[in-house]
Amino acid sequence: MELVYTVDCDVPGGEKDWISEKKTCCSLSPQNFLAFSTEITVNRGDTPLSTTYEVKVIDLDRPWDSYIVTDGLSAVTCMIWDRTGHRLLLTTVDGCCSVWLMEDFLVNKWKNIGKSVLHGEEILSAVWFHSGVQVIFNPDKKDTNSYIEKFQKSKSFSPTLTKFGGKAEDGWLVLTATGLVQAGIINQLDQSVEYVQECLGKSYNRLNIASMAHTGNGDVMIATTDGQLSSAIQCHLVSLSLNGTCAKIEIRAGASLHMKSQIEYGSSSTQRMMITNVEFINMDSSDTLILCCGSHGYSCMEVWQLLEQHMPLNKLFPIPQTQDAGFKIPKWMHKATIQHASYLTSIANPRLPMILSNQMEPGFSPYIAVSYRDGSIKFIHRFTHQVLQSSSDILQKQVQGYSPSKRQKTAVHITNLIQTLSGCGLIAVHDGQISVLKVYNVRDVSMTMASLHVCLLLEYAMITGQDWWDILLAVKPGMIENICQKLTETHNKQAVATQEVFSQRLLALKMALYCCSSVGHQKATDCHTKLVLLSLYAVFKALLRPKNVTIQDVVKT
Repeated sequence: MELVYTVDCDVPGGEKDWISEKKTCCSLSPQNFLAFSTEITVNRGDTPLSTTYEVKVIDLDRPWDSYIVTDGLSAVTCMIWDRTGHRLLLTTVDGCCSVWLMEDFLVNKWKNIGKSVLHGEEILSAVWFHSGVQVIFNPDKKDTNSYIEKFQKSKSFSPTLTKFGGKAEDGWLVLTATGLVQAGIINQLDQSVEYVQECLGKSYNRLNIASMAHTGNGDVMIATTDGQLSSAIQCHLVSLSLNGTCAKIEIRAGASLHMKSQIEYGSSSTQRMMITNVEFINMDSSDTLILCCGSHGYSCMEVWQLLEQHMPLNKLFPIPQTQDAGFKIPKWMHKATIQHASYLTSIANPRLPMILSNQMEPGFSPYIAVSYRDGSIKFIHRFTHQVLQSSSDILQKQVQGYSPSKRQKTAVHITNLIQTLSGCGLIAVHDGQISVLKVYNVRDVSMTMASLHVCLLLEYAMITGQDWWDILLAVKPGMIENICQKLTETHNKQAVATQEVFSQRLLALKMALYCCSSVGHQKATDCHTKLVLLSLYAVFKALLRPKNVTIQDVVKT
């Protein structure tokens, strides 16, 4: 790994003699906007201390400017960006759920488009509805020329909620600590919000940790626990449907499990183990669950996978000879266990929707990043679950106190760790600061990425409309010319209609690549000039409407 930069996420305007070690609620959008919450304590003389919580947004490409989304007197428990990166879902500890929208696509202008309050409830987890559209990233397609064959839509995903005609509805789903499930459905005509809620189970349970993920058939899987190692990790399936104009929530029990560490530490009286993390590997993969338990000086992370197990029927049951004598049931299977002699603080799960590669070439290694209380970070392979790299000195620094009598802090406490969409960058929140780390193609050769895979990631960002700033972290100066040449050759092999759609995105991508090189500013200026000319051409074409001139003729001239 390699440190790119570090910025202070606390309020400027005064030195302080303490270091914040509270876990900050934060979320990264597909457009590389980082939203995070801050706590401000104001001392106004004779009046008691008042605490205000602010939600801010920064652009990772320009981290020196921060913009306030909203503020309030309640702590933020969860924040989730939607798939476009223009709306932010916020939940607070007092049961308030609100949706904020960028006005005119400006990061410094926000407006509230929906709000609900669940009095006396603490919201643990939230998720946006799935639209049913998912573009798969396949590393084996790096040598394929056609965009259609390279980036195929997943046929196994369905929308979370559909209306008449099969069109996907928009909204969100939240879960509280008492097991209350609430859905907010956005009316696309007048932007009004309809709310419907249901209890997770018939019995009362006080939940401590929860995680949500989408299944292929449109359901939402919820994994919950009360934090006790002796308790089961209970899973439920939530399905939404529309009956006319009224929405309905149906909840079914799913396959549950116990942590494997319960056998070793469940009856231990010397060391009290608690479940600290229950997370799906990402919001589109409900078949892989990551469980963590630990205490002050130890942590254990387990990876479980949901499989279908064949169960034979007894011969006493009459079974037709044309049918299989059995049925399939879902069951969680243990895959790996990773232990460490320190408390686990955060898990950075992969966000890129991809399938298991048949070759698993060394040029591309998807990973799960785990941070610990002693400041170390482990990189675990996404599919083989083997430890790829362990680093403990990338963020180590001496924190000098303002009082000379205070001890120096020798370990960095990482409270939050987030992967970028491509996995080429890591965002670490530690000690009141935000650091961006470069993962691939650094001086440490243990994590490398071939130029063909970098080119494939850039094409994926170009096709899906994601931001490619984080992918540029894996680009070396010597790779820029080859990548630009490969992008141009692949683009010229597409159909004419496809070239017209992505020609301007390709120019913007090449301009960003040339800006990464110290000798490429002239070529970046040429790409910028072509973009301006194409914009002028689009204006005149809309006015004159010529029929025989295509955008390729303009680029060639």
